[in-house]
Amino acid sequence: MIVYSGSKTEIALKRGVKQGDPLSPFIFNAIMDPLLVQLEQTKGFEIDESQSISALAFADDLILLATTKETAINLLHFTETYLNNQGMSIAAAKCTSFEIKMTDDSRYIANTDICLKNSDKISNWAADSSICYLGSHISPWSFVQSYSF
Repeated sequence: MIVYSGSKTEIALKRGVKQGDPLSPFIFNAIMDPLLVQLEQTKGFEIDESQSISALAFADDLILLATTKETAINLLHFTETYLNNQGMSIAAAKCTSFEIKMTDDSRYIANTDICLKNSDKISNWAADSSICYLGSHISPWSFVQSYSF
């Protein structure tokens, strides 16, 4: 709902925001800020014994971070429930996940097998692939590979 100068207008959002619309960033922030506040209070990827981070958000992208697979699933399902309550949904086909497992002398990428509550599978990020995020090519092994401006 938008309230301006005493008048109220209902806005029905189904999924995402319209590309190029000048109101899109404001609508996105109005929907996502309460979720991000709640995620900030939830344990995610443990930086140290007293600090953790559970989410990164920029523009219309959201990255969930977790130390364990169980925590990742909890964060995903919490986010999914929140968005469903707003009349929105997660597009599993646009999502990816990876889990780095450590051994005594190495590390490897494990199959995460993470699904949404509706059983839509989140694809695994291949160890030899990268994605472009905020102008940077990022991979599970080399992290930031290069910048594009």
